Amino acid sequence: GKSTLLQLIAALERPTSGEIVVGGHRLDRHARGLNHFRRLEVGLVFQLHNLIPRITARQNIELAMFGTHRGHRERARRATELLDLVGLAGKERRKPPAMSGGERQRVAIARALAMDPAVLLADEPTIGLDDVAAGQVIDVFARLGAHRSVTVLAVGHDTRLNSRADRTI
Repeated sequence: GKSTLLQLIAALERPTSGEIVVGGHRLDRHARGLNHFRRLEVGLVFQLHNLIPRITARQNIELAMFGTHRGHRERARRATELLDLVGLAGKERRKPPAMSGGERQRVAIARALAMDPAVLLADEPTIGLDDVAAGQVIDVFARLGAHRSVTVLAVGHDTRLNSRADRTI
């Protein structure tokens, strides 16, 4: 049910009944604009980071911005800024296989933030991470809510996620 909830909020699935409203957008019916909503309003972080192993951390983040008005320099600047935000400054040129699990997950968070979404949905974001790496991911989520006005909805079995949450359900 947890993953299904995130898929419904991200408008990746339709409910069988009822309605879903996120940020004033009604998501329970097929409507034009859902692709726009998904691309600009919601960032997704999956259990597995889903990074492309052959390209750098910065390039993985830049991919989320292709097809937008941002040129190459702007995408590179934004990706570098986001890597700094998630505590990976100076690791722009590292490729995912050369990174730890926690670093890869933080790159995935940075990629999900590339389009400045209002909502960040995270499915089991700390699964398989040691306490230090999980703490770094949780710290990023806390900073996003406090300083960037991003609503973070993280689901999972890991009780470490509860440590900095404003609300636990």
